[in-house]
Amino acid sequence: GEGPYLLIGEDMVQLHEYCNKIFNLDLRVRVSVAPPTDFETVEDVLLNEGAEYEHVKLQYEEYKNFYIPSTILMLIYIFFEKSLNTICYGISNNQSMYMIPKGTKYRIKNDQRTFIDSALKHLKDELNIDINLTKEQTDYIHKIRMIRNDYAHGDWDNVKKKITDIDTTNAFR
Repeated sequence: GEGPYLLIGEDMVQLHEYCNKIFNLDLRVRVSVAPPTDFETVEDVLLNEGAEYEHVKLQYEEYKNFYIPSTILMLIYIFFEKSLNTICYGISNNQSMYMIPKGTKYRIKNDQRTFIDSALKHLKDELNIDINLTKEQTDYIHKIRMIRNDYAHGDWDNVKKKITDIDTTNAFR
């Protein structure tokens, strides 16, 4: 049978659809003209709402160009790690279900490598499954891992810098 690949494929289709929906959300907010308070004139309200509109516009651009793409990358990266772990579990333990049972902790031996490198080494050494990633794929995964580390530690400036160096449309390939 297809083993864990069918389950992972179905989950990946759902994740892809979810990410597309998030990426295509219309986050723009229309700022309506509110009546002036007792201490304001109509001109004060219009001036404030103009500034409010510019603020909302900047927020929208930041969400569209930073928060959404970086969050989508994190979801994909975490999904990739989870999928590798599922494959290692299912194949290593000759499981019929392949999914790691709830409450079960399964981790492959790490040897001071990244989780992804450890999983790929495990598949090759223990199970004779060699996944040959191209240099481009390896570099892409490394860049995303570095962004994930900065994201997890709240280093937003580094995330913003690094995310401009990566083609987020390639993440599902």
